[in-house]
Amino acid sequence: MEFWGVTMSEGNSFYVENISRDERQYTVFGSGCTTKVDLPKRSCSCRKFDLVKIPWDHAMATLRSKHGEDYGLRVYDYSSPLYKVEEYLLAYSESINLVPFRVRMTRATRIARREHYFTSRGHQARKKEKKMR
Repeated sequence: MEFWGVTMSEGNSFYVENISRDERQYTVFGSGCTTKVDLPKRSCSCRKFDLVKIPWDHAMATLRSKHGEDYGLRVYDYSSPLYKVEEYLLAYSESINLVPFRVRMTRATRIARREHYFTSRGHQARKKEKKMR
């Protein structure tokens, strides 16, 4: 099984140590690296927890160390609210209006663009080039 370029097998395991003794910061050893997990801040030094906003392997090991076998129920407490059904439904509760692929230009817009073209420095440079020919 492969996640984020790290191949995990059944033999891979983590050792978790509570470094702050206040159940905030943990050090996770395993899979050839050492990471620091801060559960209240929802961050991990490997940055996966920070980017995805869902507890990843190091955070899951920390949750298991902290909550025992009930750690699976705690995942939702440490995940971003964006992944909750209520937030999803709220985000898409209103209709989304499509923007037309091609917007028809009004006469006023064409005139404004033409005026901008003739008053821009690029036009003056082109005008000088024509005189020099």
